[in-house]
Amino acid sequence: MISKIFSLTGLAAGILFFIGCSGSKPAGPPIFSPADMNNPAARQKVAEAYINAKDIEKLNGVKKVIIPAFNVEFITQSSGTATSSDYKKGTASVTNIYSLAGLDTAMLQAIADDLHTKLVDKLKASGIDVVSVSELTSAEAYTAMSFEDTPRKGKSYLDKGKARSLTFAPKDMKVYYTAGDPFAPMTSAFGQAFKGASGKANNNMEAKLMKDFNADAMLKVRYVAGFAEIDKKTSKSVNKVSAKVSASMGFSLAIGSNRLVFTKGFTESPKPGKKDEFVYTPSGEITSVDLKLPITSDAPIVSEVVESTSTWGKISNVLSVVIGSLSGGVFTKYTFDAKVDNDTYKKTSVDYIGTFNELAIEQLKLAPPALAAPPEPAAIEATTEEADPAEQAEEAKPAEEAQEKAAPEAAPAEAEPAPAE
Repeated sequence: MISKIFSLTGLAAGILFFIGCSGSKPAGPPIFSPADMNNPAARQKVAEAYINAKDIEKLNGVKKVIIPAFNVEFITQSSGTATSSDYKKGTASVTNIYSLAGLDTAMLQAIADDLHTKLVDKLKASGIDVVSVSELTSAEAYTAMSFEDTPRKGKSYLDKGKARSLTFAPKDMKVYYTAGDPFAPMTSAFGQAFKGASGKANNNMEAKLMKDFNADAMLKVRYVAGFAEIDKKTSKSVNKVSAKVSASMGFSLAIGSNRLVFTKGFTESPKPGKKDEFVYTPSGEITSVDLKLPITSDAPIVSEVVESTSTWGKISNVLSVVIGSLSGGVFTKYTFDAKVDNDTYKKTSVDYIGTFNELAIEQLKLAPPALAAPPEPAAIEATTEEADPAEQAEEAKPAEEAQEKAAPEAAPAEAEPAPAE
């Protein structure tokens, strides 16, 4: 049994990645391709299949917004563990860890800046006024927020915290979280909940920003870009258990983690015992735009994947097999470097996230196109053109005939007065 488990573990270590998407795409929804977006019919078809806009009617009347949070999270490490166990046949478990190698952090900052600029331009083209970054970041309520180190490096919300990531904000902005944010690290979430009791949490400052800038709504944006789709398989046969982990390399945007959230309005209430001090809270009238389906790209953002398991890691794997021959369990772990092509990664990120941006804003129908001013009435020019007598006579006939029919019979002529004597 152990020799079979051992051969399986070796197989799991060897068949680990595919560059590009493996297998044929399932039939059904249209392919999300930025290159096809110039075709209006294809564009609308893709939007209907991929974009999920909720409660857009709540944005009626919105003319001015603030964008205090614009987080672009790049997954830098993904992993997967497959375990198959049977009380008679033993246990086979394998873990594979994939890390993006060679990422240019300056490039990632440029991507965040580019995406922010494109979104603001799209909003303005829809008739929405957007508070500038310089105005926003110099406001007292913004500087009073609790920020993360930017870019933020650490665990990602994805895959229950098993993934690692770098999160960027546009230039001069910061990454921050609010209480109840599912993406927030636990320490940040608890800290915000504590500050909320005194009205000084980040969400209170967001509402204060809406008040100070006389904004109708607040827009918070988050994108999470993945690079590996992990596949885990387990099986059992008559005399063995097996486990295998593999990964397809390619750019992806997942459901639930990529979204634009508008909050319209806020409440203002006096602090207990202080009539001149107020607590501001977002009103909760929310409109969100996210994905119905995940977006994936075949673009070769990864040029190659090479095993990078440390020497000690390799020794541990061998020892696990040896010990497993006695205990009935084999547990192995392998690490891999996915070497990124920075140029392709940047273009793919901007194209795919940028297209999602455009389609999302279009589905909101925030404002109709500006109506053109009505044209000035044309001046009526007087003419002194001489009329044709024949035409005048012809045009006058119907009127004369009508007048004759309508005229009463002529009265008899009066007698001439008698001559004076």
